[in-house]
Amino acid sequence: MRVLVSGTGAVQPRVVAAITELIDAEVSAGRYEPPIDPATLSYALVRLAEAFLLSDAAAGMRGDVDRLNEVQAALLGVAPRGARHRR
Repeated sequence: MRVLVSGTGAVQPRVVAAITELIDAEVSAGRYEPPIDPATLSYALVRLAEAFLLSDAAAGMRGDVDRLNEVQAALLGVAPRGARHRR
């Protein structure tokens, strides 16, 4: 798991770069204006996903993909896709 989530490993930097490219493409197409710079936003989205998918189960959020979707959508400033809204 450390290989996957390490900023000095091969996986995480590539995932961050891929997400940054997706955000940049949406910006270039005029379909999206990120609330912060794309590289920082991408890094935050990846680290957030790691927290939700790999966190200690005691935190009550491990594997909660719907909640992850909602939080990522909030960071992106868009509506969540396919998630049930919590109150």
